[in-house]
Amino acid sequence: MAKDLLELAHEFSHSGEAFALATVVWRRAPSSGKVGYKALVTAKGEVSGWVAGACTEPLVVRQAKKALKDGEPRLMLIGAEEDLQTRARDGLLTFPTTCQSEGALEIYVEPHLPTPQVVIVGRSPVVDTLASLANELGWRTVIVDDEGGSLSDHSSADEVRRTLDLTKAGVNSSSYVMVATLGHYDEEALEAALATEAAYIGLVASRKRADAVMEYLRDNGAPQDAIDRIKAPAGLDLGRIQHEEMAVAVLAEIVQRKAAQAAAPAKAPKPTINVAPDDQKQAALSGGSNGSSQRSGEPAETEAAEEEEAVDPVCDMIVTVAGARYHAEHKGKTYYFCCPACRKLFQNSPEEYLKPKQDAKS
Repeated sequence: MAKDLLELAHEFSHSGEAFALATVVWRRAPSSGKVGYKALVTAKGEVSGWVAGACTEPLVVRQAKKALKDGEPRLMLIGAEEDLQTRARDGLLTFPTTCQSEGALEIYVEPHLPTPQVVIVGRSPVVDTLASLANELGWRTVIVDDEGGSLSDHSSADEVRRTLDLTKAGVNSSSYVMVATLGHYDEEALEAALATEAAYIGLVASRKRADAVMEYLRDNGAPQDAIDRIKAPAGLDLGRIQHEEMAVAVLAEIVQRKAAQAAAPAKAPKPTINVAPDDQKQAALSGGSNGSSQRSGEPAETEAAEEEEAVDPVCDMIVTVAGARYHAEHKGKTYYFCCPACRKLFQNSPEEYLKPKQDAKS
């Protein structure tokens, strides 16, 4: 991998941003992509690096975003009909090429999901127990001990910070923050946590103490929607337990929340004109005998689109509607294009490109 991509991957990993690594593993000329070419794709679809040209990149981005959602790698084959037939095998996703060069590529897409980060504020027995248990789960642990703590004091942590600057501690939207100062500076720690986008903020305290802290935050100007982000007391209700046992209750609650978020179904978007529900629409519109985009040996499956997408009526490429550069109106409908050349061809003779689509559906 090029040095800049290695550095970027390191930055993503350190900041907790998910990304997928796409690598060309096979090529049949002519193709702009070559074996070993790599690119990083973020969950937003931003691409760094290079695997191939404009005909291939949208397919790679789509599969990368899917991989980041389900956590599963995939192997893609993009080529002419003969390639789809001769190289078909179990586990391979096949896509007819729309490139005029008619080269072929196999691209391996590997998701890299961020390691959950747990940031624990305080100096108490429950702090180190939380860090130790989180490490057993493979999570990255940061202890914030502004009373002068160090790694020698908190050997179970991956990192120890001495100030309440949680941004410098790396807290982001995928972090879990637990305040366990046990009354020493709960209020200040929670105000610092609320200034971040942490996915979870918990206060280890008794019910009476938790109510008092919430009242303080309210009187100090914290809006109710911010206070509602705080789970106080933190953890599942396991009855009367010791401080160290509270760590089990808190970690169990976080695991429960993570599982619920992973199981939550994705919301389907509203349908739009000329929208392709999934990658299979592109294969079906290609007119090839394969007629589908699926794993070899498995029946074709229909997936709900995660984004609004349209099929370029000229070259059949899938185009993401949001932010599409090239589009045109015809008889009250909007059509989207991969490039200005396709749009110009359509505008010069729209019926020529709409008629084949109608025939393909009949």
